[in-house]
Amino acid sequence: MNWARFKVIFREKFVPRAIQNAKCSEFDQLKQLGMTVADYEWSFTNLAEYAPHLVATDEIRAHRFEEGLRHEIRKAIRLLDRTKVKNEIRCFHYTEVEHIKRNCPRLRTEVVAPRGGLVGGNVRPAGNAMPGGNRPGNPENRGGNVNNQRQGQGYAL
Repeated sequence: MNWARFKVIFREKFVPRAIQNAKCSEFDQLKQLGMTVADYEWSFTNLAEYAPHLVATDEIRAHRFEEGLRHEIRKAIRLLDRTKVKNEIRCFHYTEVEHIKRNCPRLRTEVVAPRGGLVGGNVRPAGNAMPGGNRPGNPENRGGNVNNQRQGQGYAL
């Protein structure tokens, strides 16, 4: 006996029919509303166990899931292939379509400037820089180089 069959037998034997019907109705009325997409997906998956006839195929399941989402998310998803329900959940959890945070190309290429305006928090002057800086007219500026050279590294948050 597999796990799915065990759950059906267990539910039939130990969960009263009134509760099963209530859970089926709850699934039928399920909408995302104020939930996150992850919370909505969790509720959808758990309540769908009580209404297998309402999600008989993957296409019907994906359509029902989509219809329960908030309008702005549903609108964006309609542009995508309906067979990618799991990927869509991951994407909207990070508010972007078709990627997850650890694979985000923007996090690898964009550098966020800190409040001071310079990219990279630890900025060190070039080797020829003097304590007073390389400003024109500075008596400590013996090198004559008036261009500040700075090297730093920026990190995306």
